[in-house]
Amino acid sequence: MGMGFYRNKWFAIATLAVSILDILLARSALSFEANVFGEDPRTRVIWTDKPWSSIGRLEVPDGSWCTATLVSPDLIVTAAHCLVDLKSLQLMTGNFVFNAGYSEGVARGGTSPAQVEAIGSMDPERNRREDWALLRLSQPLGLSEGWMSVEQTDLTEKIGQPMMYFAGYSRDFEGGTSAAWHGGCQIRKIRKDGAALHDCASAPGASGGAIFYYVQDSHGEWRVNIVGVAVAELRRASDPTATVTGIPYADKFGNVVAPSAAFYSKLIELAEW
Repeated sequence: MGMGFYRNKWFAIATLAVSILDILLARSALSFEANVFGEDPRTRVIWTDKPWSSIGRLEVPDGSWCTATLVSPDLIVTAAHCLVDLKSLQLMTGNFVFNAGYSEGVARGGTSPAQVEAIGSMDPERNRREDWALLRLSQPLGLSEGWMSVEQTDLTEKIGQPMMYFAGYSRDFEGGTSAAWHGGCQIRKIRKDGAALHDCASAPGASGGAIFYYVQDSHGEWRVNIVGVAVAELRRASDPTATVTGIPYADKFGNVVAPSAAFYSKLIELAEW
């Protein structure tokens, strides 16, 4: 009986130690993953509602994913670094596949292979303003799922206005099986390289997701205008051990957006309306 007690005691201690280690590792992983300022505001996207139906998960050849958005019947926009082998600075070899309305692990809006049509930079980590890419789908999923308008705008006009929305397939939110959205975030600053900082909640997997806002047209109809695509999280790069939530925004820890002005003219050239 005494030996059984000690065995059970040490088993319990070992189990507790493993549990504590699991918690610490999970916290560490989340800290590394997310860039969320204050309380986490993210909510799961309801894929059937527009404009959310135009957002999808882009599967890339190395087994990872990014976020992409329909910007015409058969064009999607995402981040260039999602497509480039950052060691060779060449496009990844293999298939790119867009899953529209990806929710709970299912492409509810359809699936289509995607072909790179234009890319801003083959060295996007050194040129964040040009960290964008346009891909053409073999199936025009935008005809059923809709697409977002892209605005050619000077982001300095949007600084400090809590009017932006962002959605993406962040690894730390439901494992990237559904997109999460954040509304009421803002553009914070224009960087010297022409990219901008924003405070929309983001994490790996959400890269390439559109930052947009709602605008009412002359007919009283509401539509959305993309002002850029999310491309990097500075807090994660600067301090991988930072707390996930509750940290106030600071420029040195901001998230980075490539402005839509960088790819607007190429979109107009390529789009088949």
